[in-house]
Amino acid sequence: MGVHLDLSLDADGHHTFQWRRSDEPGALQVAPDTLQRWTAEHEQFRAATARWQQVMAEVDEHLLGDRR
Repeated sequence: MGVHLDLSLDADGHHTFQWRRSDEPGALQVAPDTLQRWTAEHEQFRAATARWQQVMAEVDEHLLGDRR
């Protein structure tokens, strides 16, 4: 399957990527099962990041609450 990958860095300097199907001549050929795995792992990473951000917000709230 031909895909176009967009690789970049987020605001925190973490590597990110998105992909979309592409029939362009320069498209990267990737097996469908590899794309499914990439998508599943990307979603797991996003969920873990959201949980981590929630925990960090709770820690900040706790620390700021102790200073009041």
